[in-house]
Amino acid sequence: MNSNRGFVTFHCLINSYHTMNQYLLIHKKLANQLNQAEELLFNEWINATPENLEEFQALEQIWRKSSELKLPQAVNTEKAFTKLSLKIQKPTQTEEVRRLRMKPSSLLRYAVAASVLIAICIGSIYFFKSEPQIQSFATSNREKKQIKLEDGTLVFLNSNSSLNVEDFSRSTERKLELKGEAYFEVAKDPQRKFIVRLASGNIEVLGTKFNVLSSSSLEEITVTEGHVRFTTKDSKSVDAIVNQKIKIKYSNLEVRDEQDFNEIAWHTNVLQFNNTELSEVCKDLSKYYSANISLGKECLYKLRFTSPLDLSKGGNIIQSLSIICKTFNLQYSKNQDNTYIIDGNCE
Repeated sequence: MNSNRGFVTFHCLINSYHTMNQYLLIHKKLANQLNQAEELLFNEWINATPENLEEFQALEQIWRKSSELKLPQAVNTEKAFTKLSLKIQKPTQTEEVRRLRMKPSSLLRYAVAASVLIAICIGSIYFFKSEPQIQSFATSNREKKQIKLEDGTLVFLNSNSSLNVEDFSRSTERKLELKGEAYFEVAKDPQRKFIVRLASGNIEVLGTKFNVLSSSSLEEITVTEGHVRFTTKDSKSVDAIVNQKIKIKYSNLEVRDEQDFNEIAWHTNVLQFNNTELSEVCKDLSKYYSANISLGKECLYKLRFTSPLDLSKGGNIIQSLSIICKTFNLQYSKNQDNTYIIDGNCE
């Protein structure tokens, strides 16, 4: 099926009674171009009412019929309009008789209808070519996802996060929108900026590696390679290079050196502790395992732990707690609230 030809005819027929969002979903469904997130939206719409299903089946039939039409590869609208005008000005004898029988009001009505039809078709083609196509990705609780973009960029999406990606091939910039947390390994392309949109502003890079945390109350950008620039919606901007972090909170910008990369352990699967207070160790482990870990005595907070924890080999929370407890001759237990408690002699 020639989907471009089918699209022109199909869109001209349904543009007057579909919203654009519904149309895009329907068109992509018929062209077998829906991604996973769009498929869910489409199924929700078509199952909402029997009328929606009936309407889609009718449009599907129109779509199939439209593919059988033989349309020219390109339409020269100016040439076609000139040719039509000449025919109107110099009718054949038969056409002259027909025109004499036609009332002026009918001529006007047909002219208006033809003009509207041409405008709808041309406008539909222009919209389809100019409207950016969006790919959407999302993760659920405790789910992670690796995404390879069309330019070679790798995106590692953390749990409970979403990413919308515009079609890079149709723009001079590579634009994405992130909610949640993701780690980016951006492919170098000096001709096209790489822009990540957050709630409070935009991250701009050419080629680098960085982690982004975007929540309702806090946004952080941690640079592990290269150079990034963050610009707020009110045009304030700051730069950060490797081993630096940009912190955005309540429209305040802060850039600081960053040596502790345990916050991106969700991606690296490594926790590194160097003379770290045991309370901080518990916080990092709690975040990584999405669990609650606490200390049974206040004096345990002063203990300091030095060791890397390589979690890439499938180590679980029990193994990590066992390493810590063995180091300080402590014990751990789990209460009814599913909280792990480290306790023992503080000496």
